[in-house]
Amino acid sequence: MSTTCSRSHRFALSLSVRAVRYRRLRCSGASSDRSLVIKGRQSRQNQTSNGKLNILRATNEEGEDTNNNIYGVDVEDLVVKYASTSDDDSAAALRGITLKIPRGALFMILGPNGSGKSTLLRTLAGLTKKEEIKSGFAKVNEPRAFVFQNPDHQVIMPTVAHDVAFGLRRKQRRGRETWLSNEEIEEKVRKTLRMVNMLKTDLDEEDDDNDEDEDEDSNKKYESALNRQVSTLSGGQKQRVAIAGALVEDPRTLLLDELTTFLDEADQRSVLKAVKNVLKTSNDQRKDPRDKVTAVWVTHRLEELKEADLAAYIEDGQVVAFGGPEDVQKCISEKQANRRRMRRANRSG
Repeated sequence: MSTTCSRSHRFALSLSVRAVRYRRLRCSGASSDRSLVIKGRQSRQNQTSNGKLNILRATNEEGEDTNNNIYGVDVEDLVVKYASTSDDDSAAALRGITLKIPRGALFMILGPNGSGKSTLLRTLAGLTKKEEIKSGFAKVNEPRAFVFQNPDHQVIMPTVAHDVAFGLRRKQRRGRETWLSNEEIEEKVRKTLRMVNMLKTDLDEEDDDNDEDEDEDSNKKYESALNRQVSTLSGGQKQRVAIAGALVEDPRTLLLDELTTFLDEADQRSVLKAVKNVLKTSNDQRKDPRDKVTAVWVTHRLEELKEADLAAYIEDGQVVAFGGPEDVQKCISEKQANRRRMRRANRSG
């Protein structure tokens, strides 16, 4: 097989793989207050007469669902156990997780390897098998979008603009989106790329503050950024394109899986700054609280914690700390100090 044919085959395969991911991870968002409820089996006292899980909802005096107005993600007593593990409840990946994440928040989930944080995110994304969810429920505002840890698993189109527009055009072809003209799609792509700082003129590390033809120069550089080959981007820039590809479909929940794992310090800062700018820009524009974008960010980097609005620390499939960044950081520091004392005691013994 020729090199050209081989490349074409790989590109076609990448497109089909990405299409599968979109089917699994993207939602149509048919209504403004739509939520996905992921639920499992419960003990008899928590079931209705027809055997289905009874999800209690808080209401105000007018009978409105206050949970729907407050939380972007609502998880209650969630237990997830993989089929390969033993029947012992202690072997469950998630052991009664409860989290209430306000709409519009940047919420970080931290924990050591194997703690269950990635399982929780995959469950919120709808990637956990139904039979693995043993009890509890997770309610996620839709549409939702998942951004992978490795941007190379998500960014596969040849140019920045084509990659960001990929999901939007695909949904239109399937009749799941209001039809947009090419000009409208292009404007939406531009707007989204600006939100993740990918249409700034500093992409080429140039400063145009003193240029006489600033507007003309900026337009040229915007076009250059839109048509830039994905293969020339840094890891951080690719990750920001991946975020833009998720954001262009107007999700209300962003699920972010350790986005900075493969990035250097500079790219790490740029991605975190992009996510915070996305939340601020989107939520400032949306007057209805129910339309606010909530971001759930799984990370192992403690230095990122200070940027969160709220956070949780998970160990052994359970939440051991929940609150503001300072409170969670204090809990983690105490646990680390306890482990150091135990190691010293074991060595001395």
